[in-house]
Amino acid sequence: MPEKKELQLQGPRPSALKITKDSHKIKKPPLPPPQPHRPVIIYTVSPKIIHTDPTQFKDLILSPYPLQML
Repeated sequence: MPEKKELQLQGPRPSALKITKDSHKIKKPPLPPPQPHRPVIIYTVSPKIIHTDPTQFKDLILSPYPLQML
């Protein structure tokens, strides 16, 4: 197993890092309040697919009973 070599500093040792009093005043801004979740639509019965021409779409959707036209 090879021995680990200890690395020596090349040049003078740098001065130790210091934390000033002002550094303790730095704070993260508060998080904004979370947005309310949008409602999830769960169908108890699957919606039916209605095939129609684009020209008749509005009349079909606005009719009182669109599903009877199937």
